[in-house]
Amino acid sequence: MKAVITPALPCGTIDAPPSKSYAHRHLICAMLAGEGKVCNVDLSDDIRATLRCMSSLGAKYEYDNHVITVTRGISKDLDSACLDVNESGTTLRFFIPICLAKGGRYVFRGAKRLFERPLDPYKDLCERRGIGFELGDGTLSVNGILRGGNIAVNGSQSSQFTGGLLLSSVLMQEQLNLAVTGNIESKPYIDMTIAALKNHGATITRSGNIISVAKGPFLPVTEIVEGDWSNAAYLYAFTFAGGNVKVNGLREDSLQGDKVCLKHFMELMSSSPLIDVADCPDLFPALAAVAALNNGAEFTHTSRLRLKESDRAKAMASVLEAFGAYCEVYDDNFIVERSELTSPTFPLDCFNDHRIVMALTVLMSVHGGTILNADAVNKSFPNYFKVFKSLGGQVELYDD
Repeated sequence: MKAVITPALPCGTIDAPPSKSYAHRHLICAMLAGEGKVCNVDLSDDIRATLRCMSSLGAKYEYDNHVITVTRGISKDLDSACLDVNESGTTLRFFIPICLAKGGRYVFRGAKRLFERPLDPYKDLCERRGIGFELGDGTLSVNGILRGGNIAVNGSQSSQFTGGLLLSSVLMQEQLNLAVTGNIESKPYIDMTIAALKNHGATITRSGNIISVAKGPFLPVTEIVEGDWSNAAYLYAFTFAGGNVKVNGLREDSLQGDKVCLKHFMELMSSSPLIDVADCPDLFPALAAVAALNNGAEFTHTSRLRLKESDRAKAMASVLEAFGAYCEVYDDNFIVERSELTSPTFPLDCFNDHRIVMALTVLMSVHGGTILNADAVNKSFPNYFKVFKSLGGQVELYDD
């Protein structure tokens, strides 16, 4: 899909989209509990991937008006399945240890780029435990059982490895005592996983870098997915590009790390700040776009950005330079200078990255332009352009 955007600054008030991160966790917890209800769910491509994998494991659910009711959990006699994760890294990294804790042989398939992103913490764990772990071209096969006990995982590449092992503890035969090693990234997402498990009655203790999940009842509950600070940030960004957008339905006490977006946007309006994105990498494209439109900035701890749907540092440098911005990309930091921006002279690629689509829309609401493959936004925010139009954004969508 091609999006042709005419300059017009969005204004108005909108309800926050539901958190994709929480939806993944609530749905998986309902599956592990054997039943449950999850309210306020948007069927983004990533959430569809999680639901599809739940079905592959024998779970049953019903969908009605943004409410998903899980009526059956994982099939007890299951020992093999093929799971289609499409492009969802969260789905893949959560379901690998779930399948290992269930035991058996499982095959994952999806986008080639996804299987090029790091899986080393799981590979290392499987090799230590004598579990088969074989990567192919857009596939992964695992064969064996992960019984629990004392397990170490490197937390420096992604919080999703820690989160996946914590979720899978519900199925493990032994109590999980998880030692998270290295320089832990995106800590708020680990807190979100622990909170989701506790809502179902799990007893979790933390001592230093060790997280223990006691064996015990895991209860079905009804959950309401809270508003998403990650996607809301890309709506708030229009305000700091010259528009005036307010987002309702966000919790100020949320565990979501991306709630820092407003603080960082304010910094970008008043100065050329130094911003650490270690705990909020999904905000980077929005922050970089607003920085380019205002006073510039330097971002640190950006090395993980190359492991996302695109190499986000290089991708944002490419698109910002098309608007006339000057950028410098280093191994672990990114600089965008204060620049006079202009409309790009050619259509811009989004690198198949949903957050690059949204960042480009912010820039083009000021300067105009065309986004290629703009339907990549469906990965997390399928109603994004509908919301953009409702706020006064000017966009025409065309099939490629």
